[in-house]
Amino acid sequence: MKITKVEAFPVSIPTKLYRDAYGEYADYRAVIVKVVTDEKVVGWGESHAKYHEIYGETLESVTGIIKNQLAPALVGEDPFRIERIHDLMDAVIGRAPCAKTGLDLAVYDIMGLTSGRPVYNLLGGKVREKVPIAIEIGINAPKVMADEAAHWVERGLRVVKIKAGSGDFEMDMARIKAVRDAVGDKVSLRVDPNTHWSVDESKRAGRYLSQINFEYLEQPVPAWNIDGMAEIRAQAGIKVEADEGAWTVYDVVEHGRRKAADVINLKIPKVGGLMKGKKMAAVADAFGMACMAGAEGEFAGGLSAKAHLAVSTRNALYASDFTEISKMQAWILTEPMEMDKSGCVEVPDGPGLGVTIDEDALTKYTVKLAF
Repeated sequence: MKITKVEAFPVSIPTKLYRDAYGEYADYRAVIVKVVTDEKVVGWGESHAKYHEIYGETLESVTGIIKNQLAPALVGEDPFRIERIHDLMDAVIGRAPCAKTGLDLAVYDIMGLTSGRPVYNLLGGKVREKVPIAIEIGINAPKVMADEAAHWVERGLRVVKIKAGSGDFEMDMARIKAVRDAVGDKVSLRVDPNTHWSVDESKRAGRYLSQINFEYLEQPVPAWNIDGMAEIRAQAGIKVEADEGAWTVYDVVEHGRRKAADVINLKIPKVGGLMKGKKMAAVADAFGMACMAGAEGEFAGGLSAKAHLAVSTRNALYASDFTEISKMQAWILTEPMEMDKSGCVEVPDGPGLGVTIDEDALTKYTVKLAF
């Protein structure tokens, strides 16, 4: 089997307004990748393009990289040679994890479709039947955040993730307390300031957070401040998760070596796809660190891939972020993913990624780029 064609569709999907420490958003953006083989097997992937503030990748850059660098390098290649696929992508362009993720997911989809197996069986098989999820509550007035959290808890959610880092630390704490009061003690909380707290603010927050049903503090300080992460972890009495600071296996090693994290956030677009995500999880496991699959506005194959990764990774011990299902105003999947009454999502059991792209909807939401 050989790859014969790669297509890229830049897409913008409308969402409910959402705010975090980086800004406000009313859409999810990604490049949908279609990979065709000489045996007429078609795989679909998704290359995230929302957070250019973090990734340095946009709809324009991702589309251009896929069309001009990655597609020419992969045409003629065997999609089952996944290590070689990644070596070729890394050879033609440095970094660009979002662009590479779309090809990685499409190739895994092809492997699953060809073998008649769901992707999770290509990643080691299920270690759990369903994926417990968390939903992020965007920065807003305390009561608005509390009401949104309570709404999802009433529908079965068991883990709430509170966005912080607004620039007003005392108001951040007021928001956290409002959500805590609204959802009750049985619901687990996690807090994410997206690098916008100081070490001292993080330790101050820890004094309160350590007294409630609290899982971990996600990347409170800038990615480069690994020493700060270690200090918070050692002195605040809470667990700490690395996100913006954990892009590669080498980042995982550094956090483990310096005792700077308890949890690693395996955002598939950030780490460059499923293959590299599994490697990072294995390294984290060697250091005694847990993992989870994070949310980055995926709405197609990336959303399914997140479930496949979480369900097949032994040390993915924390609920995965599936905020997307609470924000989508439209879909290009024929069967959107939903949370069940136990606060979980089912991993698609069909071959490949197990989801189908609605090509009419894909055409509708594909945008024209001003190259």
